[in-house]
Amino acid sequence: MADKAPCGGETAWAGCYQGQHALWVPDAFAHPAKMSVTLCFRILEHLEELGLLRENDVICDALAGTGTTGMVAACKGYP
Repeated sequence: MADKAPCGGETAWAGCYQGQHALWVPDAFAHPAKMSVTLCFRILEHLEELGLLRENDVICDALAGTGTTGMVAACKGYP
């Protein structure tokens, strides 16, 4: 068994749903399954670290919900 847990360890992904973000309009908080902005940034950064996401790759979220994935992708410069 490896000494290090995969994907940054047990705590690397903790706390992603804490805090507030001003990316949503107030009505979006009624959506039952909002994506965490922090979690979305961490996922995209993790994919970059693994070499699975590269500059100018297109990010597509078929179940866009409140649009968090698209907004985070745009903040990181992805089309």
